[in-house]
Amino acid sequence: MPADSLSRSFSQTIGEDTLLIASEPLHAADLAYPRTLLLDSTGALLVSDGKNGGIWRSTDPLSGSLEPLIADASLSAPYLAGFVRDTLVIFSAGSNEVVLAHEGNVVRRFSLNDADAGAALRYAGVRNARIAIKSLDEDEGSHLSWYATSGTHLDRDELRGAYWRHAGLLKSDGDSLLSLRGYLPQLDVIDGTSVDSVGLYGFDSPMLARTRSFEYGGVESPPLIVPSASACGNNWFVLNTRPGWIRIDRYDRTGRLLRAYIQPNPSFDRELLPTDIAVDCSAAGGPLVAVAIASPDPEIRLYTLPR
Repeated sequence: MPADSLSRSFSQTIGEDTLLIASEPLHAADLAYPRTLLLDSTGALLVSDGKNGGIWRSTDPLSGSLEPLIADASLSAPYLAGFVRDTLVIFSAGSNEVVLAHEGNVVRRFSLNDADAGAALRYAGVRNARIAIKSLDEDEGSHLSWYATSGTHLDRDELRGAYWRHAGLLKSDGDSLLSLRGYLPQLDVIDGTSVDSVGLYGFDSPMLARTRSFEYGGVESPPLIVPSASACGNNWFVLNTRPGWIRIDRYDRTGRLLRAYIQPNPSFDRELLPTDIAVDCSAAGGPLVAVAIASPDPEIRLYTLPR
C-alpha cells in the first residue's frame, strides 16, 4: 500500500539508539505473568500478575525491590486501569468485576453489565474519574462503556468496524484516554465524546505484510504489532513487536516518528514476550522506561534513554 511504503521509507531515515540499562530487573518469587504496569503520582511502579492475580509495587524501581500490594484471592487476570484521585482501579477480567483499592485495601467492587461481561475481549482505562471498558465481540459488535466509581453504568459509545481493529490496551494520557489498536499502527485519542484516530507515521514492522495478508484473507489471524504504549510529556512511546528483542518507538503528538530505541545486544528469541510498558517522565536524569516481560522469565526491565 502506498501509505505503508511512505511510512517505511521515512522510518529508514530515523536512526536506532540503544536503551541504557538503568538497574537490575525487578523480580518476585510469586510473580508469574506480569501483564500490566502503572505508575502512581509518586513514581512508584505497580505490576499486575495475569496468572496468579496479585498486584505488586516497587516504591523505588531502581532499588530492585518489588513487594506485594494486593493479594486478594478473588482477583482474576487483573488489569491496572488507572487512578481516580488516590484510588487504584483494577479490572478483574476473570471475574467480570471492577475493583477499587486504596493503600492496598479493596474498598469497593462492582460487576460489569451483561453486554460488557459477555464480550470476547475487554480492556479497561480511566479518564476524568470515569472508568472505561472497551468491549469487543465479533458477533455482538464493539463499544466503549463508561462507569462511575459507584458501579453505575453512565454511557456507551459504539465502535465501528471489525472488532479486531479495536483490540488493544486503554492507557491514561492526562485528560485523554489512549485506545491502542494492537494489530494496526494506529492510536485513538479519546477526549470527551470525540475520538481522534492518529496513524503512526514512520512505523515499520516485518509483520505488516502478514497484517495485509489477513485483511485479504490470506492468513487466519493478524499479528500483534503494538502491544503497548505510554504517554510521556509531548510524546508517545510505543512498544513495537520484534522477534526476540525490545524496540520502543518515540512519536510526537501528530503521530510522527522521532526516534527508535532497541535493547542492548538484540538477538532472535522466540520466547521473549513483552506485555506492557510504562514511562516515568518525572524520573531524575530523564525518562525511566519500564518493560514488563512475561517470558522466558517474568520480570520488569528498566531502561533510560541515551542523551
